[in-house]
Order: sequence, then structure tokens, then C-alpha cells
Amino acid sequence: MQRAIVDIEGLYLLGDPVAMVVAMGSNSFNIYRLSDAMSQRGYAISQCQLPACIHICVTLRHVPHTEAIIQALRECTAEILASPAKPGEEGRGAAIYGVVQSMPEGSLDSMLSKYLDGVYELEQPKPSSRL
Repeated sequence: MQRAIVDIEGLYLLGDPVAMVVAMGSNSFNIYRLSDAMSQRGYAISQCQLPACIHICVTLRHVPHTEAIIQALRECTAEILASPAKPGEEGRGAAIYGVVQSMPEGSLDSMLSKYLDGVYELEQPKPSSRL
């Protein structure tokens, strides 16, 4: 899989995979578009950030389908390169990760903390008047 990714125009391999997780990025397009396109074909490709990339964890279940996955990666990448995104079409993952990356340090922790505090306050048992 990693040899095939290196040969696909528009993609590059992240790191030097020695196990089963193969990560890829792109300097030619928003990589999250590829994740979305693969998802539409029924393949689950995980999205990552810092740097923006996607990865697939190749397991024994994937082995019989490796060639089909590689072919889908080739076709989706070629389609994306042939039709650049218009504004607002960056991909679903780009919206989520883009917002998180642009938030000031600590903002997400603060926001989640307030959310979780509110959830836990709602779930606290109310004192019973019947004892």
C-alpha cells in the first residue's frame, strides 16, 4: 500500500511505516477531500491533523481488498486533481479540523471543560424529599 501511495500523483507518504498504519498527505489539494471521496465509495479513511493528513490502518480484513483500495485511492485522487474545490467545498473533515487548528491554545480544553461540567451538573441526582 505504501509503495502505491508514493506513486500516486498528488499524494505523499508521511513517515516510514513499519507496521500497519499508512498515513498520507497532499501538497496539491485538501487531503480531507480524499477522505470524503473514499468514504463515498465505502472505505473508512481516518482524518488526522498537525499536519493535515489521512491514514488507513491495514489489517487482515483489508488484505484481500488491497488492490481495490489502491485503485480507489488512484481514481479519487485523479478526480480531485481534475476538479479543484470551489470555496466552501473543502471537505467535511477540513471544517472540523480547520476550526480546531485555528482556535487559540487552551480554548478547546476550556470549552470542553465547561460542556462536561454542565453535563455532569445535569446528571447529578436531585435530593429526595422522601427519606
